[in-house]
Amino acid sequence: MAAHLTAAEAQQEITDLMPALDLKDLEDASSCFEANTFAIRHAVFDWRVDFDKKTIEGACTLTTRRCPGQATKLTLDAHSAMTVSAVTWRGISLKYIQQTYCDFGDELIIEMPDTFDDGEITIAYVTSGGPAATWLKPEQAGGAPFLYTMGQACLNRALFPCFDVPSQKMTWAATIKAKADYRIIAAAALKEERVVDGWRICKFEMDLKVPSYLVALAVGILEERRIGPRSCVYAHPSLIEAAQGEFRGVTEKYLEAGEELFGPYAWGRYDILVMPRAFAYGGMENPRLTFLSPTLLVGDGSLTDTVAHEIAHSWFGNLVTNASWAEFFLNEGFTTYAQRRITYVVDGAALTDLETRVGWRLLENEVNIAQEGGGLWLRLRVPITHGVDPDETYNDVPYEKGFALLCAMRDAVVDTWLVEFTEDQRRAALDPWLQSYVTAFAGKALYSEDMVAHFVQHHKRAALQIDFPRWLDGEGLPDYVLYTPAADPLIKECERAVALLQTRGQEVGTIWQTWSMYQRSYFLDALCNTAPEDNAAPLAELYAFCKQTGLSSSKNCELTMRWALLVLRDRLVLREEDVERHLNLSAKQKFVLPVFRALAALEPERAVNCLSKIGLGLDDAVRRKLDKLVEADPVVDLSQPGAFARLCSTHGIKGCPRC
Repeated sequence: MAAHLTAAEAQQEITDLMPALDLKDLEDASSCFEANTFAIRHAVFDWRVDFDKKTIEGACTLTTRRCPGQATKLTLDAHSAMTVSAVTWRGISLKYIQQTYCDFGDELIIEMPDTFDDGEITIAYVTSGGPAATWLKPEQAGGAPFLYTMGQACLNRALFPCFDVPSQKMTWAATIKAKADYRIIAAAALKEERVVDGWRICKFEMDLKVPSYLVALAVGILEERRIGPRSCVYAHPSLIEAAQGEFRGVTEKYLEAGEELFGPYAWGRYDILVMPRAFAYGGMENPRLTFLSPTLLVGDGSLTDTVAHEIAHSWFGNLVTNASWAEFFLNEGFTTYAQRRITYVVDGAALTDLETRVGWRLLENEVNIAQEGGGLWLRLRVPITHGVDPDETYNDVPYEKGFALLCAMRDAVVDTWLVEFTEDQRRAALDPWLQSYVTAFAGKALYSEDMVAHFVQHHKRAALQIDFPRWLDGEGLPDYVLYTPAADPLIKECERAVALLQTRGQEVGTIWQTWSMYQRSYFLDALCNTAPEDNAAPLAELYAFCKQTGLSSSKNCELTMRWALLVLRDRLVLREEDVERHLNLSAKQKFVLPVFRALAALEPERAVNCLSKIGLGLDDAVRRKLDKLVEADPVVDLSQPGAFARLCSTHGIKGCPRC
């Protein structure tokens, strides 16, 4: 393997290798943070959760240091959902102003005394939490209200004033108070819990530095079960037994594999919160407390590899973090690569390679859709200019294209070897570099330039084979062929089954029973990608296939989503209830949006009727997206007050709970 370079030599190599890379064009303007003015190293939160008012009230104390220079104003990210009542230092009131910074945030500008150098700034405020906090109604959360917060990408400015940019990390502690009926959990170590005068008071501490977006809490009716030596699962009482059964032993096997591959697990515990049905996402990798969708509870463990992805974030994203949302692939691309290394070790090559191929198809679809509106979001480095919400740039590109970049780097390392190697050695070729990468940048935030410089320092000859400017700033699919040999025979089996479905649907349904979840997903994708005019399967055979597989009663939303899309496309009228069943099965936007989009395009009246039934069970953001899909109705303008009621009336829908 190539000899390591000194830092100076590596810097010269990166200058030679990356002449087109200009990071000045990619400063993250989603935050009003001003570099070299002030630094925050610790935050202390004192919060009271009020479900009646749907507010979080209290104070945020920031341990702050003035950087060398003449900065006179401390500028923090804030939000219009927040009302600040006082800012103090050593008991002295400080002048401040809160004003709009962009569509998704304010700036809180505090005039700092000339005598201030280092100290604690306390901000008293009340907030609804804005986009950071989701207040679920009892009917959305098993009969009792539920609160959870999520900060990614730049939502936590609505929860507390901060530097809401991932380059700035801090430790934190919190005292959180809620009515004693509710359980309080957070993405930090629980240090104390007591009940006083009908209030539950919990104290938490996070002693590793994290960016603002990784501060999170949840309050609701929750039970706890042990699932591993350093893991437990929290869930509503109606879900707790299923959650324990689904995840028992899962976390530890993935944690042990991750430690073997990437180094010690730094966070102590790894717990899971199974969210209420209205949770719109697959998961969120909060340190010590991953939020997971209840759609993973399918009873057979076939979706638990999602946990491997969230665990991989413990090294990539949480410990080593992208300094800018413009380079989100440094979080998600690395995590996707690490996830697949973990599942290769734990679950084997076949599952890992087939899941990789399914992910690549998602990227291909993403590229096809995005190219219609321009290719900016198809780059690994996406400029976040002022007014651009990083969430608007979210897609599969940082995950799958970022993963492919790391595969290309691995292959380049293998090409420099002068010895024979086994399949396992080939797969593991990048592992030593990833371990050194984690060691070098643990607790820090970095840019792609830092990542590439580290690679050049360790693998000069391999780095010469990678066109980094094209990978990072080029649009669309990379000129790269994934190495997934273990998937090839499984894919050929799927292709044979697609052909067999022309005449023997029941037999294909029997074969289906022997497949893994990812092989089933790949097969259904193949059916969906076969145009009806290109000899798609006859309806009778599809009905026979469905009956044999039990798809109409499946709880696996990865499969029911694909089946619902096929039902709509091929007009399988005898199974049309499977569409509504799927939409009632999950509130996760990944599963809801594609099916509802297809339904709204084909049968708008039926879509409106369906929305009236499922709307109350959805996250507000997802419901708004579904509303937009039926806005094309020529009779009703949904932007007007009472428009949804008129829309239902137009289509003869009565008793809609949203009207």
